[in-house]
Amino acid sequence: MVRMSHLPGVLGEEVITRRTLSQRRKRGERQKIKKPLQANKTGGLVSIPFDRLATYTPVGEPCDMFSREVGIYMWENMAFDKYSYAQVSAAEKNAMEQHLKRRFNFEEIERDCERNQLKGGIQSVYMKRYKDRKSMEKREFIDLGKQHDNLDTIRDTPPTGMGVENWRKTIDLFSDPKYIKRCEVNKKQNREKQQFANRKGVAII
Repeated sequence: MVRMSHLPGVLGEEVITRRTLSQRRKRGERQKIKKPLQANKTGGLVSIPFDRLATYTPVGEPCDMFSREVGIYMWENMAFDKYSYAQVSAAEKNAMEQHLKRRFNFEEIERDCERNQLKGGIQSVYMKRYKDRKSMEKREFIDLGKQHDNLDTIRDTPPTGMGVENWRKTIDLFSDPKYIKRCEVNKKQNREKQQFANRKGVAII
């Protein structure tokens, strides 16, 4: 360890100052991350702040934690065999909310005078995470299809963290001719929308 006496004058003060600031910064970052987690460990529940001026969606670090927890739960416990989150069974939705209520303060939302709008914001997180995770599953399915011609092999190779049964239900949907046709139609429509937007952009310029 370098002693202060070996760093005379301004140089010594500068080194100590930089080191102190660095330590404080790292300590602050650790506390920033651990604070919500410690709330759970001590029996408290994490509050979810919302954008009440426009979207009523969750915001800030607690929102990031909430969104991440939703995604992890879905990945580990749900099959992405529905076209959207709206079609997921009530029992599955309820099980996920019970899990989330052990970490986040849903009672605050229930007591809030704007609870209907806030619940709508929560639902938007659920729908987005379901769509994102389903897209991730499809990429996994496509990548495995490039490696294996045998569908049975793919059915027995779930992504890390996902159960075999849920994976099989998911790829049953991806392999369904009706689903494939619907995806092609959606892809074509999205491409046409993008081309129209690009032409409109050129006309404006």
